Amino acid sequence: SDLAGSSTQSPRRVTDYGSGSGVLSVAAARLFGPSTKVTSVDIEAEALEATRANWELNFPPGTDEGCDLETYHAREVIPSWPISDQDLVLANILIGALVRPSMIAVLVNALKAPDAEGEGGGIICFSGILPNERESLMRAYEKYLCFDDASYGELSGTDKVGSTDSTFNAINGFDVRSWCRVVGRR
Repeated sequence: SDLAGSSTQSPRRVTDYGSGSGVLSVAAARLFGPSTKVTSVDIEAEALEATRANWELNFPPGTDEGCDLETYHAREVIPSWPISDQDLVLANILIGALVRPSMIAVLVNALKAPDAEGEGGGIICFSGILPNERESLMRAYEKYLCFDDASYGELSGTDKVGSTDSTFNAINGFDVRSWCRVVGRR
């Protein structure tokens, strides 16, 4: 909800890049309301199918509670990104992909440009980043984005009360390392 309170108006256009099962897409629709247009992008066709299925579970066809959803395979958006003027981009993908020049171009060009006074540019939230990758990520985007240290967050898989213990995670292959989010504005 930090992102919901970061501006005076909720985002009207949100892109979930690396959508996986669509959890962040659905969360954005729930958080920001039915006037929000949500776009989900992933490299896996199965992930986009899961996104659409989860969307329909949360927003059954014929009801007025959901917003619009568009889905794209990553091949459709690199190198020519058909989406622009986004108020918010959620990028939950690995650092290796995030720092590629083609990905930088796609994500930065997706964001709404600031107005003549340099205000109101789109916001991007990078998540799924390891704390030791933060500086590399910020260096890759520093020409295009302004970062606010107050928006930096870090959480370990074992920081939350009731989180799964490390023995269970080791057996089942879950990664409980620390992760962070980095938020920037165009």
